[in-house]
Amino acid sequence: MPLDWITKKNSIKFESKIQCCELVNETIWCGLGDGSIVVWDIEENLIRYTDKRFEKTVTSIKFTGTNVWTSSSDCTICIYPTSIESALPKRKRSHKSDVQTLLFVESLESPEIWSGDSNGVIYVWDDITGTRNPYPLKIPTNDVLNIPVCSMCYFKDSSNQQWVWVGSFESIYVVDYLKRDVIRSLKTPHCGPITCLL
Repeated sequence: MPLDWITKKNSIKFESKIQCCELVNETIWCGLGDGSIVVWDIEENLIRYTDKRFEKTVTSIKFTGTNVWTSSSDCTICIYPTSIESALPKRKRSHKSDVQTLLFVESLESPEIWSGDSNGVIYVWDDITGTRNPYPLKIPTNDVLNIPVCSMCYFKDSSNQQWVWVGSFESIYVVDYLKRDVIRSLKTPHCGPITCLL
């Protein structure tokens, strides 16, 4: 993709507020507040595809190279093939509360998507098959309130230990990627949800 597309006066008017975006090859996938997915061809400056598969706000979009995973506050996930004209998306309903974030973890064995919801539940999905591990990971809590999963970030440290950091309300939880276990929580000076981790 040429870098000069940024300087062009490319603009498209959307019917609803954009909640999230993801660059997918030569397009930008936009998730809207009304539950729509809009695929914008930035080179041609046109809408290539629109789909209203969700009943509520689109909360996250992740491109894995094979699929485009999308989530919504209506508790569902839709998996789109990258060639959207060739097949319909697969719709998955497994969370009991709104799915707030998705994380793509590229693994040599099997690439994964992690989905986190507002009740602190995280499911791990196989990107190739679209199947979900039946055992969720739950963010521990000492009070009656559930701790929402607002954001997630994967990284590998210098000793090749793999971690997933989970941003929640005023805290970050450190998850051992291989053991699928929360090993510590870090209290932050934030006085609200941690919505982005890079």
